Amino acid sequence: MLDQHSMKYRGKGERWLHLSPLFLVLVPLSVKHTQAAEVPVSFIEKHCIECHDDSVSEGDFRADLLNKRLSDAPSHNAWSRVLARLQTGEMPPPKKKERPEEKEVRAALRDLKTAFHEQALANRSESGRVPVRRLNRLEYENTVRDLLGIDTELRDLLPEDDLRDGFNNQTAALSISPVHIQQYMAAADRALDAASVRQARPETKTHRFAFNHEEEKPWSAYHYNQLQCNLHGEDLHFFLDTHIEVPVALRQFEAVTRETPGRDRIRITTESRDTTNGEDLIYSVWIAAGGKRKELLGHFDALHRKESTIEVTRPFERGETIIIAPYRMAKVRIDSGYSVYLPDKPNKIPEGWHFINNPNPPIATVGPAIVIKPVVITGPWIDTWPPAGHALLYGEAAELAPTSDVAKTARVPETIIHPVRAHRQLKDTLTVRLPAERVEQATRETLTRFVSQAFRRPATAEEVEHYHARVREQLAKGECLEVALNAAHRAVLCSPDFLFLVERGPKLTSHELAARLSYFLWRTAPDADLRTVASTGELTKPDVLRKETARLIASPRFETFVNDFLAQWLNLREIDATTPDRDLFPEYFESLYDGRK
Repeated sequence: MLDQHSMKYRGKGERWLHLSPLFLVLVPLSVKHTQAAEVPVSFIEKHCIECHDDSVSEGDFRADLLNKRLSDAPSHNAWSRVLARLQTGEMPPPKKKERPEEKEVRAALRDLKTAFHEQALANRSESGRVPVRRLNRLEYENTVRDLLGIDTELRDLLPEDDLRDGFNNQTAALSISPVHIQQYMAAADRALDAASVRQARPETKTHRFAFNHEEEKPWSAYHYNQLQCNLHGEDLHFFLDTHIEVPVALRQFEAVTRETPGRDRIRITTESRDTTNGEDLIYSVWIAAGGKRKELLGHFDALHRKESTIEVTRPFERGETIIIAPYRMAKVRIDSGYSVYLPDKPNKIPEGWHFINNPNPPIATVGPAIVIKPVVITGPWIDTWPPAGHALLYGEAAELAPTSDVAKTARVPETIIHPVRAHRQLKDTLTVRLPAERVEQATRETLTRFVSQAFRRPATAEEVEHYHARVREQLAKGECLEVALNAAHRAVLCSPDFLFLVERGPKLTSHELAARLSYFLWRTAPDADLRTVASTGELTKPDVLRKETARLIASPRFETFVNDFLAQWLNLREIDATTPDRDLFPEYFESLYDGRK
């Protein structure tokens, strides 16, 4: 039985997981019972039959027909009615003269609940595994990301997942249609393209971006912003928030990511000044594209009269940059006795002054401010070249060669010869090739590794041969190696063994248990460590399972489970559903950003 501090998680079918406040423990996969719990027949005979037999049958219920077996459906349903009435106190009736003592009722409830729990475990053991279900959109995107080492959005290509009991990871909610198949193919193409190297290894460089650079004029010269922030040499001084539609988007960095996207390290140095009591101020950093905020990287402190540096490392796609914005500076300014409309305190403004009519309007130069020093960005950071995802797709033996050379002996599509990224055509493009004598063996080895990782279990020889035949077919038609291999990769990424959590036998294998554990706690496929443990066959041992469970919970990836579970359980994903339209109600956002809301 579950105690009052336990949490019952029911996923696919009758899958039970017990989540205590301190630790998560999975119920053992096979449970042997030396003695089955019994239903409280004696309690029923003593307190219920006189009103529920063949002569009275109140409520159209026959207690005298109840038997001890919960395994058959009619008996199970009948005992479910008994349990419901006992729990609510409806039965035995409160008006009955000879009611059972409270401890007797509690004992009957305990026995009945235990019997139901034991029967649930027995049903699970006898009936085999839970129903097969497909990955939802979050799990699919996370799985492809981890498999290929890419940071490409794929969820937007797939239809929205349906909900069942408020959750989108239940079998009944995860239907599949021809539209899904079509979009899975599109998502696979996007993922394969993102993981494939197209140019030579980019050089890692360190850039120092000052705010007085000519590239930053689109926002720094905007007349509204000139009343909110000052440029002091290379430094930017925030006195108020900039205009909502013209934020401080670092355009110099945008030009860099357009040419060389990848993982970059950002170092931002700040300080605050002239706060009322010497308190620190707060600013935020966002990922942006096209001048619009996409993702919050975090809020950070600007220390009073003391320089401090924060460092953030993350991947940037082509054309992405960062936005730096002060946090609630309007409220800070008002609390310090300054105006959000005037450059100084009202008693220091000349009578009749207005920034529009004044040919040389004074701008805010006094009061609380956040000083942003030039931003230093280093990247792209590259651990290995070609990247791990590219090596998984094409193998360690494949070399990168100019597409113009490969096109002399094989058919290379235009999308590889002249690929377009962020509306710009790449130059000096590359693709993969192998010596003719190594193609057969190398492609088989590559497919074996890829299929095994994609299917989250060791691939069989028959499976590898099935996809290898597709590669040989494409090569026989004159296609280049990249096209031939990706024909097989696309088929793998659209196959049931990848899209579904498949559990084949009546008992979970180590790899199936690893997948179930990882998708529950991380919402993605097992990592290399968990796969290694599963390969030894030790994962089904309770102590090993607990150890791996603790490791997954301790990982930062566990936050994905927390965020996703709360978003579904509390419906937090709809928290912005009632946000007013920015164009129809601009005053809402103005008050929101100037501290009045």
